[in-house]
Amino acid sequence: MYPARPPPGYIRAVSWYETLLQPVDAAVSAAWARIPGCPADPASVPRAGLGGAVVLHVARGWGTRRWQEAGGLAVALVEATNQRVHLGPPDEATRQAWLSADSRVLRLLATRAARGDEVLLRRVAERLAGEDVGASAVPEAVLFLRAAVAAGVIVAAVSDADHAALDAWAVGLGRAIEGEPGGLDAAKIAVHALSDCDACERLTAVLHPGPDVPAARRAGAGWAPHTLPDVALPDDELTCAMLASLPKTGPILSASRWLLARGGKRLRARLVLAAARAGGGDPAAALPVAAAIEWVHTASLILDDIVDEAELRRGAPALHRLTSPTFATGVATWHLTRAALDVPGLPDTLLALLEGQRTELRHAHDLGLTQGQWIEIASLKTARLFAAAAELGARAGGAPPRLQKRLHNFGLELGLGFQIVDDLLDVVGDQAALGKRPGQDVRAGRVSYPFLMARDHGADGSTDRCTEAARAHRDRAVAALGTLPGGISGIAELATMAVERRA
Repeated sequence: MYPARPPPGYIRAVSWYETLLQPVDAAVSAAWARIPGCPADPASVPRAGLGGAVVLHVARGWGTRRWQEAGGLAVALVEATNQRVHLGPPDEATRQAWLSADSRVLRLLATRAARGDEVLLRRVAERLAGEDVGASAVPEAVLFLRAAVAAGVIVAAVSDADHAALDAWAVGLGRAIEGEPGGLDAAKIAVHALSDCDACERLTAVLHPGPDVPAARRAGAGWAPHTLPDVALPDDELTCAMLASLPKTGPILSASRWLLARGGKRLRARLVLAAARAGGGDPAAALPVAAAIEWVHTASLILDDIVDEAELRRGAPALHRLTSPTFATGVATWHLTRAALDVPGLPDTLLALLEGQRTELRHAHDLGLTQGQWIEIASLKTARLFAAAAELGARAGGAPPRLQKRLHNFGLELGLGFQIVDDLLDVVGDQAALGKRPGQDVRAGRVSYPFLMARDHGADGSTDRCTEAARAHRDRAVAALGTLPGGISGIAELATMAVERRA
């Protein structure tokens, strides 16, 4: 096993990047040793410590003391990613531990970042998720180093000009690591554009002579763009709004059009529009919010399918099966980033989704899960997005805060009812109607609501108890609305559809 308190020099760079690692070895080693499933010998993982060193040099060199708040978290996330890439698929227990730890670190980093500089976050996101993102293949080492630089930039509030130069340095060095000609020269040019600080000397020195070994074999691949078959799409208002937020060309557009063609209930988007109307506003004003909410939901399904290693989604191969996990993750991340940038108030909901995923993973295979813990998980991973859809829809329609709050509470209750039905359909649903294989909760180790009912009250009648519980949440949701200026009949009908559905 790895030491709880690694000694100095625990990660010993014996190759070309020792000049980067040596000054920050203790900090990188401390973060490295806390990673679940971390090998006892860092030398067994190619590139060990390189990403963490980059994070810290960027954070310490261009930032303020603020970097110390989140630097260790960022190092742990970057180094954990490197381990996964090189060590390959782990056993199920280690995989669950990895996912739980990653989601926790991401949530903490995102929370700290959200409390910081909004302009900085937008700038970093725009650089990583720009209009032409993904148009060309990108080697894994380039992705890795760009992410390490971005983490350091966010942690320490690096200027735009220095971020641009650091990003170019990362691209050049990453290409050199992959053995591509010209990469090292490009990195040397980029480093001269950096403003002067102590880290410049280290970032320059690592380029002389540069990587001296061929890129190590690894399980993870870089970004390879995929062009999916073009599809005809309806020209309804919601589809047009969802298309409007996409790049004008490229693989993100291609994949997103393909996802749109798969259909879906679009319940959350419809909830946005219904809430705008119920609050007394014009639903057309809420179309951009509805589109963003629906893309968030779509992105969450993509990531769920990757985590669950699912085969099907909406009657077709899951995106990661049709393309690759790296590509599918990139598509999902792009949509989550765009939604967070475009809709004020949505980042907090995304953090809740992430916390829900972490909590669910932490309780995987936990047969002692209580109903209260189930509600906590369902509230975070499902109900919070319903609540955001209703509240933000009302806000976009011009409803006052007191009505927004009512619709928020409506969404929370409806989301719980929806999740109970979702759990139930995974047990009793038909694959043709669901568009995916039933039983995914069992395969993923999730403890579902029907299991709780059968465990606590006996198997007989557990289906009816689930249905009654879902309807009770629906009734509480509708009761929370009270009287609204636009009427509640439309949004109440949507609530009934959500809990009476069979797919």
